[in-house]
Amino acid sequence: MIFEQVYKSSKVIERHRLAPLCVEREQYLRHMLEEGYSHRTLTNAASYMLHAIQILGLRELRVVHEEEIERAAEFWAEYRGPFRDPGHSQYGSPRSFIKYVCAWFRFNGKLALSPDPPFHEQTHAFSNALRSTYGLAAVTARGYSNRAQVFLTWLAA
Repeated sequence: MIFEQVYKSSKVIERHRLAPLCVEREQYLRHMLEEGYSHRTLTNAASYMLHAIQILGLRELRVVHEEEIERAAEFWAEYRGPFRDPGHSQYGSPRSFIKYVCAWFRFNGKLALSPDPPFHEQTHAFSNALRSTYGLAAVTARGYSNRAQVFLTWLAA
């Protein structure tokens, strides 16, 4: 199973396995693994999904808006209990929480859609060109196109 590939500790594996939405979390982690994400990214995603389930009180997936995830991220950022290591502030930021949790809900078709950002068509074409022309992994091409998106939005402002 995927949790055994992500974690070594049997306690952590058990915590993930017993939490709600196990199948949905496993499917997303498997997808990430197939897309070429690093082991660290997989552990981050697994952790953030588990925290999101607890904070949002989820027993089944439902449609959520990004604003609800942002509020959950702020709540989580202030949490200082046993499952939050303050020494990992760079990777434990509300911004990271939002990024990982939104991606999981988007993967499952449960993130309320917002309008496409400006230059979406151009950056999507750029990402496809990077993959087909240079053979870049999807995650790498997406990273470049996201940076291009930020630059083009800044340039147009």
